[in-house]
Amino acid sequence: MFDSDGRVACVVAVDFSADWIEKQAYKQLISIAVVTAVSVAIGIAFAYSISVRFRKRIEKLNGEMGELEDEFKELDKMMKLNSVKKLYLMPDSQQGEVLKTLASGEMYGTDDSGDEIALLDKDLRAMVDDMKRYIEYIHAQTYIDQITGVGNRLSYKEALGNIDELIRKEGKNAKFVVGMFDINGLEMINTKYGFETGDEMLYAAGTLLRNAYGHRKVFRIASDEFVVVIEDKGLLDMDEYGKSLNSALAAFNSGRDGEEKPKLGISRGTAAFRPGEDKNYRDVIMRAEQAIDWERKKFYEKLANDQTPLSSEDQ
Repeated sequence: MFDSDGRVACVVAVDFSADWIEKQAYKQLISIAVVTAVSVAIGIAFAYSISVRFRKRIEKLNGEMGELEDEFKELDKMMKLNSVKKLYLMPDSQQGEVLKTLASGEMYGTDDSGDEIALLDKDLRAMVDDMKRYIEYIHAQTYIDQITGVGNRLSYKEALGNIDELIRKEGKNAKFVVGMFDINGLEMINTKYGFETGDEMLYAAGTLLRNAYGHRKVFRIASDEFVVVIEDKGLLDMDEYGKSLNSALAAFNSGRDGEEKPKLGISRGTAAFRPGEDKNYRDVIMRAEQAIDWERKKFYEKLANDQTPLSSEDQ
């Protein structure tokens, strides 16, 4: 021991029994071992309880995912049925590819291998893929004409709003062109050949117009009437597009030679926005309607003078 000055004041010696020290150390070791064993046992029991509860929840979720998958299968059947119904509108050369596309989604895997987490992950990924397809399908049902594949009236209405907004913002700098198209004699085709043939003509017209003018620029607004709206283009551009349409139309009709099928004829009228004269989209479409009325008049005058209605020459 030391005094306040740091010098040794006295020496104290204590003698412990070596057996006593060993016994105390052994007791401490036993205590540590017991506490550790109890802690591990409690941890294992807790982990097992959590895993059992989690496993039950995963199994329940997997079951619900299975029910949801069954509903997806039913929706798939409806989508495929709706698509198969339209196959008769397509040329034989295109039907094979469509059937392959439909068949690619028909098989659902039933692999039960792996743990519940892996199965859940697989189901979730499949559900996400299905939801993306269904969103695309719903969008198509909402904005796409189901017979022709071009934009429907709702899609056309949105396009008109965009054009009027373009005129409001750009004023005299706005530039766009409008084309109106009409299938010649569709009502007579329906009467003479049936509505399925009429639908074939509608589908063909929509396909030819999409290919010539662009997929997102063509709209079906009435039974046999289509409208094309193209921004940043003029009448000269429409003439070039028209040449492409004429070539495709001639090729389509030549493929029907020798068959008891009507030829496809399309009347058309175009008009471009006139800065300083046109106030809105309606002013432009009215001129396009006047132009197509003249085309229709020529067709029906010629048809009235022919003895064989809806021959290739009439179209």
